Amino acid sequence: MPGIAHLHEGISPSIIHRDIKPSNILIGEGYEAKVSDFGLVRSGPVGDQSHVSSQVKGTPGYLDPAYCSSFHLTPFTDVYSFGVILLQLVAARPAVESSRNNASSHIIDWARPSIEKDSIEDILDTDHSNTRMQHANDAKDGATCTKMCGQSAQEKAYNDSSVARTRGSSKIGR
Repeated sequence: MPGIAHLHEGISPSIIHRDIKPSNILIGEGYEAKVSDFGLVRSGPVGDQSHVSSQVKGTPGYLDPAYCSSFHLTPFTDVYSFGVILLQLVAARPAVESSRNNASSHIIDWARPSIEKDSIEDILDTDHSNTRMQHANDAKDGATCTKMCGQSAQEKAYNDSSVARTRGSSKIGR
């Protein structure tokens, strides 16, 4: 999403949103997504810093597990959250589902085996796949972004621009 990439790479010092979730993404004219609610923002790392130490803030279900365990805030924190949203869009599932026995499962854990096998069809919402993703390339792009965004902190060979380029000029609700 170009808005998130701009926060991380387009301004100095960079800004980390910390609360990327569906209700903080507004849809503008032409179905262009806009980032909103900057109440939890922090300045990002500067110079040769790899992270900023910070108390964990954000919405459960969208929080990067590496941030939660290390208190190290990086731009990847927002990219992970964006990956959760993309996965919700293609799978039509909530970020966290609770079962009858009060156990909860995260959408990334549910989808990871299929994403790692490149079995996109296993995660697509088949009831609405034609209306949600009208083109196969959109589904492929969404799954690629989700895979990039859902990587663990150790494997995160990403940058925001590459995620934005993968989504290209695709618009929400096409």
